[in-house]
Amino acid sequence: MFKTVLTEKKELVNIFHYTPSIVNGNTPLVIFVPGNPGIINFYSNFLRSLVEKYPKYEIYGLSHRGFTGGDSNFGELYDLNQQVENTRFLLSNILNDRKGANDNNNTQRPLILMGHSMGCYVLQKNIIENYQLNYKKIIFFMPTIVDIHKSEAGSKLNLVFKILPAFYLLVGGLVTLAINWLKLGWVFQIISKKFYEGYVIQNQIYDFITSSYFTKQALYLAKHEMNQIRDQWKDQHIFKNIIIGNNKDIFEMWFAGKDHRTFISIA
Repeated sequence: MFKTVLTEKKELVNIFHYTPSIVNGNTPLVIFVPGNPGIINFYSNFLRSLVEKYPKYEIYGLSHRGFTGGDSNFGELYDLNQQVENTRFLLSNILNDRKGANDNNNTQRPLILMGHSMGCYVLQKNIIENYQLNYKKIIFFMPTIVDIHKSEAGSKLNLVFKILPAFYLLVGGLVTLAINWLKLGWVFQIISKKFYEGYVIQNQIYDFITSSYFTKQALYLAKHEMNQIRDQWKDQHIFKNIIIGNNKDIFEMWFAGKDHRTFISIA
């Protein structure tokens, strides 16, 4: 179900794709966009629970740029606008895919869009540009779509970036020092195990926190989130009045007292 595809810039990103036995113009199409870090494998339990619950739906999960081990351009870091563009490209490919020579594309199929955290912002930007699609449901989990820098965690991180603008480079350097020079991989194993006991997820967490590139990418993206996801009320107005309109039943936002991210099933 997990595979690697090329972006518009010919870079590699991981995606999740489940195809039911029968796919036609009435088959619901589910597309999920993660938060930060944008590693779709982190969401494997959640995505598999969707498959179990909705086996007749076609389901996609999209990684963000800079979070794939096979990325051919290690070293380049991607900002929030580039993640919006990447999702736009992947969405376009999915929606314009034809299942057979005489079949229509997917643009009129019932569409269910789901996002988590920063992924909701990325989705909202794309939805505003594609208001004509056949939205059956739009679901945002713990969305960060406005004034992220005013949240409890956001205010702390924003302060760090104000004091140390290159904080992401510092952390990346410390990871390299800890893994390659101090040989502290065993410490990171313990940390990853504390997050989750499952084998697949634990390995993904370990790969992330021991990668200087991934940690830099995540913090670099977070820096742009703090600066960019602020006064988005114009977007909220467009989203509410044009996309949702009188059909308020298509839109849901889910919140939790504590966001455990991807390590629990929320389906």
